[in-house]
Amino acid sequence: MGYLLIFNIDKNMMVYLQMIIAVIGIITAFLSVLAVYSRFCPTKLRKKVLLEFKKLNFYIVPYLLIVLYEGLHTKFMYGYNNITLMYALTPYLYVIFSYSLSYIFTVDGNYLPFLKKISTLGIVMTAIRIMGWFFYNYYRLPIFLGIVLQSPDWIRNGLQRIDVIPLYGIIVVTLLNNYLKSNKLRNLLMLLMLVGYPIFVTQVRYLTIVVLITIISMIYLKPSKSSKSVFVKILLSITLSFSIIFGLIQQIIALFNPDSLYGLSTSARIEAMNHFYNLINITGNQFDGLGYLLSWNGNAAQLLTKNIWQNYYLSDLGIFGGLVVFGLLGIIVYGLLYYLGIKSVINNWNHDNVNRVMVVGMFIYMVLSCLSLNIFDMNRAMDVPFYLAIFCYTSLKSRLEH
Repeated sequence: MGYLLIFNIDKNMMVYLQMIIAVIGIITAFLSVLAVYSRFCPTKLRKKVLLEFKKLNFYIVPYLLIVLYEGLHTKFMYGYNNITLMYALTPYLYVIFSYSLSYIFTVDGNYLPFLKKISTLGIVMTAIRIMGWFFYNYYRLPIFLGIVLQSPDWIRNGLQRIDVIPLYGIIVVTLLNNYLKSNKLRNLLMLLMLVGYPIFVTQVRYLTIVVLITIISMIYLKPSKSSKSVFVKILLSITLSFSIIFGLIQQIIALFNPDSLYGLSTSARIEAMNHFYNLINITGNQFDGLGYLLSWNGNAAQLLTKNIWQNYYLSDLGIFGGLVVFGLLGIIVYGLLYYLGIKSVINNWNHDNVNRVMVVGMFIYMVLSCLSLNIFDMNRAMDVPFYLAIFCYTSLKSRLEH
């Protein structure tokens, strides 16, 4: 989540640390398998974990074959050296953590205890980022510069911006789920801080909208067992109705118009999409895409260059950027992930499971955020094993209990 950046670790060192994290994921997955087959593992637990692993294999086996194939495809096209290729593969290898997560969820008998611990880490790091952002932008105090200046040229309205933490959406959904169950003020305050972060610190319109849609959907899905819950839904419905009647929603949509005040980012994305679409057609790589494009390599950097001052960024193009990387193979990469998410939603929905609100909220956030943000870039790649492990665990648990 960026805790090591507090110590202003050199960016080159961070590159190696990120690759080490991928190796740790592989090691912990191997240890999870060993633990399952250990003679100390109870038979009942072993059966449950193996069922989890079987569901994960449905996605991970074809996924890894595609990822490794794209690695060879990339090396052949651009001549990456081994270090560059390893770094390009790194975020795609984080998915291996899903085996360890599934093991933890099964041993704990629930996925929420672990997510609550992760949420605590995320809340603390978000507070640290807000402090660094505030003191740097308004008082020019060099506090937490390793975090504040991760992207030194990422400025809007004269303010340095900082991206959201990894696992941001998962933590938002977890906190809201906890609040809907407990109504504790603490959960609400932490949730408001997370919701305000993309508005003021990151200044990302689309992510803010995705978060609000996710929150509204989860509130509506919560069973109305009390008059307070019914009142909140009625008030929310009235607010949404007035927003439609008085054109507020239309004004929000208009913000993404290329001719609007903030339309430059929309225009840049459209231009980037046209650029990569033309490149795929020119090179004839419709099936396997353009591979892993990194500016470290001169051949690949040429495809990313917009002009002598600017580059095109695949991370800003969401699922389209994923299809640029994988080509038609990307349909499998994203399609199977969506399939597991839909299956989990259906299983929990049909059985009136307590996980329904949580799973639906997570699925909505994942799908909507994918449209604009690449979930396989370095800042969001750790979300994928959590999505996988949670969808597989809740889907199987719901089916076995009913």
